[in-house]
Amino acid sequence: MALTYKKSRWPYVGFCIFGAIFISLMCTRLGVFENKDLLLKNITQTLSAQETWMNIFHQNKKIGYSQRMIQPQENAYVLTDKSFLQLNTMGVLHELYIKTNAILNKDMSLSQFSFQLTSEPFKFKVQGKIKSNVLRLIIDESETQIPIQEKIYLPTALMDAAYALDLRPGEKQKIQLFDPSTMGMRTVDLFCKGTETLTIQGIDYNCSIYSMEFMGMISTAWIDSNGQIVQEEGLMGMKLKKTSKEQALKGLSGKKLSDLIEWVSIKSNVILKNPVLLDSITFKINASFDPQVLYGGRQTKSDDSNLTIQLERIPSPPFKMEDKHEYIQSSMFILSDHPRIQEQLNKIVKPTDPELVKIKKLMVWMNENIQKRPVLSVPNAIETLNHRRGDCNEHAVLMASFLRAANIPTQIAAGLVYLNGRFYYHAWNLVYLNKWVSLDTIMEQFPADVTHIRLVKGEPDAQMALLGMIGNIDIKILEKKP
Repeated sequence: MALTYKKSRWPYVGFCIFGAIFISLMCTRLGVFENKDLLLKNITQTLSAQETWMNIFHQNKKIGYSQRMIQPQENAYVLTDKSFLQLNTMGVLHELYIKTNAILNKDMSLSQFSFQLTSEPFKFKVQGKIKSNVLRLIIDESETQIPIQEKIYLPTALMDAAYALDLRPGEKQKIQLFDPSTMGMRTVDLFCKGTETLTIQGIDYNCSIYSMEFMGMISTAWIDSNGQIVQEEGLMGMKLKKTSKEQALKGLSGKKLSDLIEWVSIKSNVILKNPVLLDSITFKINASFDPQVLYGGRQTKSDDSNLTIQLERIPSPPFKMEDKHEYIQSSMFILSDHPRIQEQLNKIVKPTDPELVKIKKLMVWMNENIQKRPVLSVPNAIETLNHRRGDCNEHAVLMASFLRAANIPTQIAAGLVYLNGRFYYHAWNLVYLNKWVSLDTIMEQFPADVTHIRLVKGEPDAQMALLGMIGNIDIKILEKKP
């Protein structure tokens, strides 16, 4: 049994995984716990009350603005950060609103926060509060508690922390970053690069230069002597620069913006006319990350260290997995135990249906009922089910929710896929049928064709590993076998 896609591929496939990556990128301001003892310096500088407006540019073209306010309290800071962006993806203009409210401790570490991301009609909101070494998160009506070992910091407060710590040139500080758009935590490095005088709108600012290294990428901020961020630079040609409120609110037409999806895609050295007919393909991949992440399952290492991907054959039943709890349980994004998921699942499949029949019915239902449209939001199964639209991340999260609710072990994979002469970032599913088999709902493929190059497995927080890969991968097709 195999389901394959129609001859013309879905035109928005290139947008899929990048939407989630870009959101996390903006949440880190161009920018899983690790068991490390993070020794923090004592705070030596404090911040004064401030309001800063900044223009946001991509490749020197304005795509948005931000407003940032800090208000000192007796033993804390109140932080408000709002951003608005216009993004061109595959010829579609998206408007994105990001808002963070937070109460921070004197060292800029997190006490409590609310985070909201809106891109009509989708809205993602999460609230969090730390008490007794536990981070309590509320997403919609669901609550999750995460034990914490160290002080944690919001992305939007990282550079303020660097200033408060008064890092000296060459000095480095490790701290824990919590990204509210992915619910992920990782250790980042803050360091001071020196000083520089910047002239912005005719005003000279004597700045300290602080950088953050996060998953292979580096973002940099210029902070003046009052602790105010006046410029930021980061991945993918993104830049924020201080301006007036009047100038921040001007100059957004949405016209002639660079297509971000095309910008991060990778040109193929070979044109593939019909990838679904290929039985195997061999790539030479040059990248700055550990190549061992590429191997496993249908992706194997050849004698000359190249990557070969072999199309799976769907096994015959019965199917059994000894310890499948991890792959059928609900999570913050894969909501397999949510009443709405279970209710809809029962309308699509019967409890007595065999696994392969359930998979086929779910793929058909997804294709007929969930519109394939680009979305700039945090992938959420319930939002996707309610609005009946989404890109590959939404499809992968919703499909994983259905399959896990149907007691079929499922994961999410993310990486690259071939389309019209280029490789684009993409997400799909893996289902366990005595072995892991790829399943791409949005492209209607089961198994997925061999141009799907898996780079990571996991939910949105794991997919952020792709951040450090963007712009650092070169792919050459060496051999293909029909």
